[in-house]
Amino acid sequence: MKKVIILLFVACGVIASCGLKYTPTETREDLSKNRKAKVSEYIRDSYKDTAVVYQNIVFGQTTLVKPYHHRLLDSLYEIKFANEQAGRFDKELEEKINNQKIVVATSNEKLQYIEHHVYNIQTSKNSNIYLADIHFNHLNEITDFKIVEQYEIPNDRVAIYKAFLTGESIVYPNYKATNEEMAFYNLFQQELDQRLTFEQNNFMNHMLNVFLLARELKSIETKLLLQNIAVMHLENRKYSSQIDQFTSVDGIWEGNELINYELIFQTPMGRYRATCSKFFEVIELKSF
Repeated sequence: MKKVIILLFVACGVIASCGLKYTPTETREDLSKNRKAKVSEYIRDSYKDTAVVYQNIVFGQTTLVKPYHHRLLDSLYEIKFANEQAGRFDKELEEKINNQKIVVATSNEKLQYIEHHVYNIQTSKNSNIYLADIHFNHLNEITDFKIVEQYEIPNDRVAIYKAFLTGESIVYPNYKATNEEMAFYNLFQQELDQRLTFEQNNFMNHMLNVFLLARELKSIETKLLLQNIAVMHLENRKYSSQIDQFTSVDGIWEGNELINYELIFQTPMGRYRATCSKFFEVIELKSF
């Protein structure tokens, strides 16, 4: 027994003297962090000779792109899992799985990854927001960099934009948005997606202004937002219940669909009628 132990120590000494050491295998999380770091480095390098500042806003969930042979192997495993749940063993299926493993291992088609990144290139005046899809090969090398959306917003709107993007509460920052707040966010997101390309930047800025106002008011109540937006549009100040009087704030409907809002109100400057879209855009405002 002592001889075996001595031999083991000798073997360890030989290995150590050869300079060999254990190198842990990278996990999926490690590879993901590595890809994200490469994306940030790639963008910084693109702007290294300029005065602009790169700001990481958020990375989305990674998309794994599987070639046909990988997807086929997955489908075979799904059948195997269903069989196991039912207590069945399929010898022919096992052979197919083993054969498909060999096909996958020898195939030139490899797994690819897409990192979805939202970042800001900030100047002294504005923030240029980019939504990008960055493609990686199986060696974790960038193979393609695509800008899929782009917006220009004021620098002081970046925080509320990130809140919208990450589903942060409007009323209670740093907390998760409530169901009502998520519905509020989704209302604007759906409209943003439907707007024509040349309209999207203006709508994005309007949307962020509404979100910021809601955060300042600590409320997403429709009536309160409309009252403030109408008065701000007219007199560049917030609504005051002491000097402003709203006779009515009504929805205009076509069947079951809300089209616009109509407001009748009075400020120290006079009496007004305003029409606003369901996204709180002032369409018309006139005195009477």
